[in-house]
Amino acid sequence: MTIVRGLFELRKVFAVILASGTGQRMGAGVPKQFLSLAGRTILEHALDAFEASAHVDEMILVAHPDTEERTRHIVRRNRYTKLRRVVPGGETRQQSSKAGIDAIAEEDAWVLIHDAARPLVSEAVIARCVSALHQHKAVSAAIPATDTVFEVNDSGRIDAIPDRARLWRAQTPQAFHLQVLRRAHQLAMATQAPVLASDDCSLVLRFQLAPVHVVEGDVRNLKVTYPADLALAERLLTLQ
Repeated sequence: MTIVRGLFELRKVFAVILASGTGQRMGAGVPKQFLSLAGRTILEHALDAFEASAHVDEMILVAHPDTEERTRHIVRRNRYTKLRRVVPGGETRQQSSKAGIDAIAEEDAWVLIHDAARPLVSEAVIARCVSALHQHKAVSAAIPATDTVFEVNDSGRIDAIPDRARLWRAQTPQAFHLQVLRRAHQLAMATQAPVLASDDCSLVLRFQLAPVHVVEGDVRNLKVTYPADLALAERLLTLQ
C-alpha cells in the first residue's frame, strides 16, 4: 500500500514507540514514561507527536508487560486514532524493537523507531527522517557533538581523543525500509553468539545491510534519563 502526500508517493509509514523501559536511572519509583511533564505523561507527549504528524500513518506501542494495563489505560483515555496495537516488549531494547516491527503486517513499508523517553520530538525531525527514506534505506536523527569526547580504557586512562568534527550524538527517530530492519533482527536472532545492539542502526551496520544516513535532529529532542533531564524538558515546553 502506498500513501500519496503532495507531490510524493510514499510507502505506508509506521511509528514504533518503545515504552518498555523501567527507568531505573531516574530513581523515581515508577517507569519514567509515566512521569508528569507539563500536565501530561512523558509517554503521552511522545504519542501526541506521532499522532499529529502528517508523515505517519499508524503507530505501534511497545509496553513493558508489567505496565501494559497502565499503558492501555492511557491509550484509551486519549483515543489515539493512529494507534493500532499495544504489544509487550522484551528484556532488552533490541527485543522490544523486534516485537514492535513484528506487529506490522505489511512487508513493503517504512518504519520509524522512537524512544518514548524523547517526548519533545518535533514534526520537523520526523519529516526529515521520512523524507530521507526516498534515497536511503536506513536513517537516524542526530546532532553534532559539542563536547570533546575521550576514549578511555579499563584502567581509566585516555586511549584516544576522536576528532569532534566527525562525532554526532544519536537521537531517535531512526527510520528504515521495513524489510531492511526485519532482516537485521532476523540475522541477530540467528547468530550463535548473542548480538546486543543499543539501537537499530547498530544492527543494520553490524550485518552490512545498508549505509546509515544522518539527518539533522534537534537539541530539544533530549532523552529523559535523569531528574535534571525532566526539569529541562519542562522548561523547554514552557518556551515553545
